Amino acid sequence: ITTIVSIAICIFMVIINITLLQTNNYATILSLGVIGALSGFLVYNFHPSKMFMGDTGSQFLGLFLATVGIDNCWNSSLIITTHTQLTNILIVALVFILPLTDTFTVVINRLRAGKSPFIGGKDHTTHHLFFKGITEKRIAILYFTINLISIFLAYHLIINYSTILFYSSIAYALLVSVSLYLNTIIKNR
Repeated sequence: ITTIVSIAICIFMVIINITLLQTNNYATILSLGVIGALSGFLVYNFHPSKMFMGDTGSQFLGLFLATVGIDNCWNSSLIITTHTQLTNILIVALVFILPLTDTFTVVINRLRAGKSPFIGGKDHTTHHLFFKGITEKRIAILYFTINLISIFLAYHLIINYSTILFYSSIAYALLVSVSLYLNTIIKNR
């Protein structure tokens, strides 16, 4: 799932930089390289997996995506001049909706259970979907679809901002986040 989500976020970074005519900056070039590397990895990682990403790979991706996300979703010259801070927060939340939702869900649930949020476990949103009977392949497709819709909304917030789009994006982000969170606390009967 990390691979698919990271590919979608990198695709957004490339598309937004091409649209803003910033094709020779580091984020575009490195994002294309990461897309290529992750696509090659995905061949062996897609269900049934023959290879798995370790902590080092996922931590590198997290750092890389955070860096290009800050530079492209927050510090972009077009975004700074045409939108409010709330819109910037919404754009970041949309682009990173799945990593943010999963992280907040895991931290909240572990703290509620009296456990450390820094110790691993099988309590991520993807695990709960799998425990409910959804196959790994369908979870991957679901997450990629959620990410593509989020990226579509973020792109249009940057390029074609409108109040209706702004509130629709907030509603979508809340719907996804609350749905994934509720899935982790509602038990099967």
